[in-house]
Amino acid sequence: MDIRYYLNSKGFNWREVNRATGPVATMNCPFCGDREKKFAISLTDGAWNCMHLNNCGRKGSFLQLQRELGDAPLPVDAANMMYRPVKEPPKVYVKPDMPTAMLDGRALEWLEKERGFTKETIDHFGMRQSEKGGSVCWLYYKDGQLVNVKSRAMSEKKFWNAKSAEPVLYNRDNCKGNNERLIITEGEFDCMALYQYGIESVSVPNGTGDKRWIDTEWEFLQGFQEIILCLDNDKAGVALRDELIQRLGRYRCRIVALPHKDANECLIQGVPVNAVHDAFRNAADVPPDLLVSALDYTEEVIELFNHPAMVEGTKTAFAGLNKLLHGWRDQELTIWSGTNGSGKSTILNQVMLDLLAKGVPVCMASLELPPKQYLRWAVMQWTERHLPDDEQIYKAFADFGPYLYIINTHEEIEPARVLDCFTYAARRYGVKHFIIDSLSRLSFPLKDENNEHKKFVSDFLSFVKANNAHGHLVAHPRKGYSDDDRPGKVDIGGTGHITNLAHNVLIMWRPSQELRDKAFQKGKEPPESRLLVVKNREWGLEGSIDLSFNPDVKKFYNH
Repeated sequence: MDIRYYLNSKGFNWREVNRATGPVATMNCPFCGDREKKFAISLTDGAWNCMHLNNCGRKGSFLQLQRELGDAPLPVDAANMMYRPVKEPPKVYVKPDMPTAMLDGRALEWLEKERGFTKETIDHFGMRQSEKGGSVCWLYYKDGQLVNVKSRAMSEKKFWNAKSAEPVLYNRDNCKGNNERLIITEGEFDCMALYQYGIESVSVPNGTGDKRWIDTEWEFLQGFQEIILCLDNDKAGVALRDELIQRLGRYRCRIVALPHKDANECLIQGVPVNAVHDAFRNAADVPPDLLVSALDYTEEVIELFNHPAMVEGTKTAFAGLNKLLHGWRDQELTIWSGTNGSGKSTILNQVMLDLLAKGVPVCMASLELPPKQYLRWAVMQWTERHLPDDEQIYKAFADFGPYLYIINTHEEIEPARVLDCFTYAARRYGVKHFIIDSLSRLSFPLKDENNEHKKFVSDFLSFVKANNAHGHLVAHPRKGYSDDDRPGKVDIGGTGHITNLAHNVLIMWRPSQELRDKAFQKGKEPPESRLLVVKNREWGLEGSIDLSFNPDVKKFYNH
């Protein structure tokens, strides 16, 4: 994490100063209501402290600061840590002599006819020319003193500055009185053109490549609440725009889109005053890509209310489950769990076949059983026969085979390989449901397995969202549960983030014969199996459905 970038991303109004220990950002403390800029953070290693010792006095590392501000902490970039403070001698700038040659007829004609300027505009900026008359000169002032003379040849696009001149913004002194907004253009002619349109602005001194002026004008730039960037829309202009947004603060920058490539071209082409002013009134904010207004979703939410079926999803294989979940929705992840022998793989096979019967393509990564074994079960479930004949088997495969794609391994496999196969299946075959049975068969580094579990589940969720699909992931309960225990969502093995990230959590429970016998003795009839819904993010409904099981065809029924 770059410290400067982080401070800008948080919208802090900070100033960089060089100290003996290295560069430091000073600003108001974000913790104590400071208004005297008593907070300092090293731009080298991120160590920070507040000098309001009586009221605050907090200090810490860059990682601690990110946590305090509600962000997931990221370490300081290595580039920051490589800084070694070097005490540089202060830069010595040389003030130029005032050009004595006034504009002659040739220069005036060139500025008026070629560039579109009026005599009043030319006089306002006090332009001069070289002694030999082949170039025009712009006078750069800072706090009333001449600090640079920049020249431009009239016969070709060639520029040069006075020797050792201070890099400052052109026309800055005429913008000092307005602390609300500053308009930055890419060239002096653009600055002059905007003045002729009735808009005050400044120009960068040396095009897009030289950015030294940002440092020399830092204090001046901090005095403006809003900065409007009026730059060329070419590659160099966009690069400068992006850097200025990052360094000056995205929160206060806006972008102008003019009818032509720059302000001077608008003047030359005769663009009317009102069109240029409209462009500035409509200057666009530059929020982060991920930051949007709730208003942007108004129409989509109205559509959801007007079409309730959009949040229903594809119906499941069980009527009772439909009443709770309201179907399998796109861009959701379902976690399946249960003790060994509870039937979670069997019922998930049945869910798969139900989707295939509806013509919904499925990709199965059954990493605990070889394909021929679970496909044998699938044929039994599909035909509802314990021993179907060859013709029935062929027909079953003809019915569901075109929609089913298989990850052809039942060994441990790297998560990235699974997601690579899934991505191909989604893009190439339009697969909409992806099943992993189970998480325990994915290979993760043992030294950090829990965090790797979290990362994979997050990656799997991102995948199903990106492909408008639904993911099913089998995760075993923590060790120590007997067949009669009914684990909840907090009892699923691995980190709690697995169920936190999921939209739905379903748990299969099958009571032991001993528990069933005890229930019968009490005059109760326990279910053969029960499917519990312990998390249902969309509808918030939790509950369970009782299931009977036919072992001959390996099929569950919900009556």
